Amino acid sequence: MFITVPIAIFGYMLVGPLLFTMLPARRAVIASMIIGTMFLPNASYQVPVLRAFGKSEATVFATLLGVIIFDGSRLSKYRFHWIDIPMVIWCLCPFVSSVTNGLGVYDGLAEIVPNVTLYGLPYLIARLYVWDREGARELAIGMMIGGLVYVPFCLLEMRAGPFFHSKVYGYYPHNWWEQLKAGGWRPSVFFIHGLWLGGFMAYASICALSLWWSKSAIRLWGWPISWFGLLVIVTMLNCKSNGAIAIFVLGAGVVIAARYRKLACALLIMLPLAYTSARVSGLWSGESLVSFYGGKDDQAGGSLNTRRFLEDAIITRAMEQPVFGWGGYGRSLEVMTERGKNAWTEAIWTKAIGERGLIGLWAWMLSGLLPAWIALRHVGREKAIRPADGAIIALIVLVPMHTIYGLVVLDLSPLNPFFSGAAAGLALVYLPLRSARARRPATKGAVVGLMGAMGRHSGSGL
Repeated sequence: MFITVPIAIFGYMLVGPLLFTMLPARRAVIASMIIGTMFLPNASYQVPVLRAFGKSEATVFATLLGVIIFDGSRLSKYRFHWIDIPMVIWCLCPFVSSVTNGLGVYDGLAEIVPNVTLYGLPYLIARLYVWDREGARELAIGMMIGGLVYVPFCLLEMRAGPFFHSKVYGYYPHNWWEQLKAGGWRPSVFFIHGLWLGGFMAYASICALSLWWSKSAIRLWGWPISWFGLLVIVTMLNCKSNGAIAIFVLGAGVVIAARYRKLACALLIMLPLAYTSARVSGLWSGESLVSFYGGKDDQAGGSLNTRRFLEDAIITRAMEQPVFGWGGYGRSLEVMTERGKNAWTEAIWTKAIGERGLIGLWAWMLSGLLPAWIALRHVGREKAIRPADGAIIALIVLVPMHTIYGLVVLDLSPLNPFFSGAAAGLALVYLPLRSARARRPATKGAVVGLMGAMGRHSGSGL
């Protein structure tokens, strides 16, 4: 491990505030979250209260520090809304899980801290800053630029293997041989695994496609945005991550679905809820999905089959404590698999149901899916995607995409709750107006009242 590791992690606390001196506040927030996710090392240090301070924590706290120093008044504009309830439950659920399992109040309070840091704070920051069409557009462009910056890194690692993390930080954070796939290398750059990078590139690709398809952005740096978008998408398709390609195809289907895009997006939002319900209830074994990916003897199908067996084992254990789960310390994994050893988790959803039970699982999924469902009401009813709606489509699609990816990959990136918070901010623009219309009497004065409600809401920044 090189000295560059602590320099990068702790030094990033200066980068977040520095970005606020160079960019408008919203762009600084988006840039800070994306840059930290892309370039910080996968390492952590033991610190008081937080327990661990690593890549995700540095990204979140650097962004928050910039907000506090340069735009602190924005935090006072937050108003709790019922749409935030799933995220609040998800953040507080570890306390109940610890207490109900006899682990004690102290352990419960300590378990809350990581959830608040890695989920609650990114959600809150996005809720305060990315709440309108322009915010959605800036987030989509920021993600596309992030994917574009990663293109040369990915191309080099496709040829020479995953080496950037080792060269810059002195070690590789995972098993390098897992990146050897289908006769070539799967890039990981500064992510912990090629699957995590694949997810990031898929999100960047869906943003690029949506901006391009809707003409929300025509040019970037004076060049046609279609050129850059195509470059990001082609690179993502060659990252050798079947899961990332699958969620991109699903998201792309929504973007190009024309008059059926709202229905397609609604189905995409419902998909993770349907999948987890079917698996927990035993209505679907998942064998057909393994067969679709080539069967147990194929590399992709075999990997998926292993995940299926792990899901079965963890679900069996979780149903012994179905409400709030088993708490921490690996107690939810104390069940034997077909390999004759304790289970391990490779997905967010199995970690959630094992440690936090069904309450935690539903809270994790609904913290993003519920705002995305409501924000979907913003999309116009025209057959073609309007430029004003293109970035909103991208933002809404990102939420179920990262939730679906969390069904197979343990992707704990703070960008995921950041997308969910942005969807919540966007949804809250719609909810007050809908309530005002529902109460509107058939008089001219109602029009004045509605205009006043719109003015008050837009002025709040929420």
